[in-house]
Amino acid sequence: MSEPPFSRSLPSFVKTGIVLDIGCGRGRYTSLLLKKGYTVVGIDINRLRLKQASKFADVILGDCHTLSFKDRSFNLVCILQVIHHIEEPQKTLDEISRLLKDGGVLYVTEVVEDNPLFKLLRNINPSWEGDPVKTRLTRRELRQMLNKRFSLIREDMSYGNFYWLWVVFVPQLNKDINIITKLIRFADRQVDKILKNRFSCTYHAILRKRAL
Repeated sequence: MSEPPFSRSLPSFVKTGIVLDIGCGRGRYTSLLLKKGYTVVGIDINRLRLKQASKFADVILGDCHTLSFKDRSFNLVCILQVIHHIEEPQKTLDEISRLLKDGGVLYVTEVVEDNPLFKLLRNINPSWEGDPVKTRLTRRELRQMLNKRFSLIREDMSYGNFYWLWVVFVPQLNKDINIITKLIRFADRQVDKILKNRFSCTYHAILRKRAL
C-alpha cells in the first residue's frame, strides 16, 4: 500500500504514542502506522476485515458513533476514507475529540463532492466494496464540521476523475492490474498540478484538538 499524503510527516506532529485507526478494514494503513513506531488499536464494523487486521494490531469490533474508550486515551486518531460511510459524522468527530489527549492530532482523508463528475459517479455507484455511502459532503461542509472541534495544521487535495472512473466502473480490474492503476494515479497528479487541484476529489488534513 502506498502512503497517503501527509502520512510520512505524521511523526513530525506525533512522535510516539497510542493511535486509534477508525475504520481500519483489513489493516493496510494500520500496518504502516506500526512501522512508524506507534502502538495501534484498530476498530471496524466488519468481522471478516478485522480478522485480517488482527494480524497486525489489537482490533475491536465496534461502531464509531460510540467509541468505548476512556477520555484522552489517544495521541493520534486516523480516519481514512471512512466519514462517507458514517450516518452521523459530527457525532463521530465529537467522540474523536473526547478520545484525543490535549493537543492530540487527527489525520483525515475523505472524498468530497465539489466535482460534478464525481458527484455523478456517486449517484451511479453509492457504495464502496459493498459498504453503502451514508454521508455526502463538499470540501467546505467537511471543513466546517472539522472546525467545530479541531484546528487545521495542513490540508491538501488529490486524486481527480481518472482514478475514480477506474475504480467505480472496473473495480475488479483495478485490483488485478496494478500497473494501470499506478499510471492512472500518475495522470491524475499531473492534471491536479495543471488545474491546481480544482477537480480533485479527495481531501487530506492534519488537525489538532482544540483546547476546551
